[in-house]
Amino acid sequence: MFPNSEHRFCVRHMYNNFKSEHKGLLCKQILWAIAKCKTEQGFAQAIEKMRSKGVAVYELLVEKDPTTGQRHTSRTHQYVTCYAITYVKHSTRQFYKHVITLMEMIKNYLMKRLVKKRVEVEKWNNNIWPNVFKVVERLMLESSICHPKYSGNFHYQMRGIRDDQHIVNIDKKTCACNRWQLIGIPCIHGILALLSSNRDPIDYIHNKYKKENFIKALH
Repeated sequence: MFPNSEHRFCVRHMYNNFKSEHKGLLCKQILWAIAKCKTEQGFAQAIEKMRSKGVAVYELLVEKDPTTGQRHTSRTHQYVTCYAITYVKHSTRQFYKHVITLMEMIKNYLMKRLVKKRVEVEKWNNNIWPNVFKVVERLMLESSICHPKYSGNFHYQMRGIRDDQHIVNIDKKTCACNRWQLIGIPCIHGILALLSSNRDPIDYIHNKYKKENFIKALH
């Protein structure tokens, strides 16, 4: 339907197909770990771990289409198709009706939902989606576990409590952990870099989370 858009398989449905041949808690945990990897290096390490356990998951996740089973290639934080399932669950209650009546009911349902969402957006206290605002607030509190070092030209080196290191470029809005690039919200390393340079992390959130764009999408 949208051939030029990014597509990603629902991990829950992938696992339902996968568990018919590969049962057990360990296989389930490794499969979800693979799906959650935010970087190409992490994905390769997780695949190798599953291979070492004798589980042939490579064909399932990679050979069909690399972008459909890997988080680091899709700009989304969703793992399952919860939105589609909710819509289908509501629609199937009306499937016994005549097709014209069914289309009319779907139209009315969507119309009411859009109006409801527009009213909710107008009541936002901030210029960004409230859920994103809460995420940023939480990460600002948690960012104290990292130690920043400014290396010039908008670059910061972040060292975590496990001695892990990540390079942040606040000008390009990127981090080596890849989370900032994936979802458009500064990661914990990016937020600390922004705070260290006296910048507001809210100003570095992707425009898709802004109030005005939500209003445009709902009209």
